[in-house]
Amino acid sequence: MKKTKKTKSSQTNGTKKAKRIFDGGQGELDKALDYAWDIFNRAGVPVCILGEGARQLKDGEKLHQLEFIDIAVLDKHVRVSGQKMLRTVIEGPWRVPNMNYEFGKDMIEFFSEDGVPIKARIIKKTTKYFENPDTVFYLAGEYRIPNSFEGYWKVRNRIK
Repeated sequence: MKKTKKTKSSQTNGTKKAKRIFDGGQGELDKALDYAWDIFNRAGVPVCILGEGARQLKDGEKLHQLEFIDIAVLDKHVRVSGQKMLRTVIEGPWRVPNMNYEFGKDMIEFFSEDGVPIKARIIKKTTKYFENPDTVFYLAGEYRIPNSFEGYWKVRNRIK
């Protein structure tokens, strides 16, 4: 009997859509992380890396096997002035051609040049994990991750 590889899928309007997992071998995840970090830093909006990507950074691993770059931004930083600045930066001369972006109530979504989704969750309730984030070094950059990471990791699926 031949084994087949399972792909993750999600329901979209009653149809199944395969999720793309980026393996990181071509450096697309590194570029996406750097691009997202640059966009938010230019706009003066502090962010934390979340999820499996944050765990990989914390453990000193190369980014791999991610569906998207997961970021947290506090609501207080993306209210009116923060959103205006982010739009200005995203639409600036360094913009990825034909890039769509969406500012939602709970999420800011856009894509890197290599097509990696970048999802910035807008955190409404300030939690201790984002008040004084840890810094990790990865390639040529410094990135913030939740502090204490172990505490965050236990409740990561409940943070909104």
